[in-house]
Amino acid sequence: MQASKLIVILMLATAALAAAQDQVVEPACTTLFIKATFYPTFSLSRYDYDIDRNRQELRAYIELREKSIHGDVVRDASVRVNGTPIEFNAKEGDYRQRILIQKRDYFARDIRLEIDRPDGCRVHDSVRFPGWVRISTPLPEILPAGRDIPIRWAFSNNPFPLVLHVTDFKQRKRLLREPMDAEQSGALDAEKVPEDSILRIWITSDWFFKKYLRGRHVVRGSEINVMPWSQVFVRTKATQTDPK
Repeated sequence: MQASKLIVILMLATAALAAAQDQVVEPACTTLFIKATFYPTFSLSRYDYDIDRNRQELRAYIELREKSIHGDVVRDASVRVNGTPIEFNAKEGDYRQRILIQKRDYFARDIRLEIDRPDGCRVHDSVRFPGWVRISTPLPEILPAGRDIPIRWAFSNNPFPLVLHVTDFKQRKRLLREPMDAEQSGALDAEKVPEDSILRIWITSDWFFKKYLRGRHVVRGSEINVMPWSQVFVRTKATQTDPK
C-alpha cells in the first residue's frame, strides 16, 4: 500500500515538473515611457523652389525612456512606423525619421507604431487621425508687393479648425498669426506684404490628436500625438512705379 502511494506521489510530482517546464516564462521587461509625435506634412516648396517641391511625408519623432519620463534614454529598441524602420538619433536622443509618401495624394490616416526590445518586450499600437490638410493657394511663385495674397486650403477628410501663419523669411519677422475656422480661407493684407523678400506661409491644426497608451510594459502618461500641417514659400518683388 505504501509503495502504491509512493508511486502516485512520484507520478504527480513528475507531471507537475513537466507542466512547469512547458510554461512560457515572460521576459522581465523594463517599463517604458513613450512619447510619439507625428506630423502629417505637405510642403509645396522651399524658398529656393528646388527643395522639397510637393513633398508629402509623415514626420515621426519617438522618445523612449526607462521606467519614467525622467528615466534613461532607451537606445536599443527596434522602432517601426507603418513598417518603416526609425533610427535612433544620438544627437537629439530620440528616434526620428521623415517618411516620404511616394504615392502622390495618398492621405492615409492610420499610423501604426511598433516598438521591440532585445529582452523580448514589445509595444504595438495604432491610431487613426482626422486627416491631412494642404495649402492650395498660393503656389510657389513670385508675387507683387502691394497686393493682398489670398490663402486657401483643402482637407483630405474631415475639416478642422486651423491657425494661419505668415513669416517674412528673410527678416525672421512674423506678419500674421490668426485662428481660422475649418471652412474659411485667409489672406495677407497688401500693407503687410514686404518687397523683395521670401514669405513662408503655413497652416497648422489648432488642436492635436492624442491617444494615451496602456499596457503592462507602458508607463502611465505615455502618449501618441498627431498634428497635421502644410506650408509654401513664395517670393515677393518690388512694387513697380510708373516713370514720370
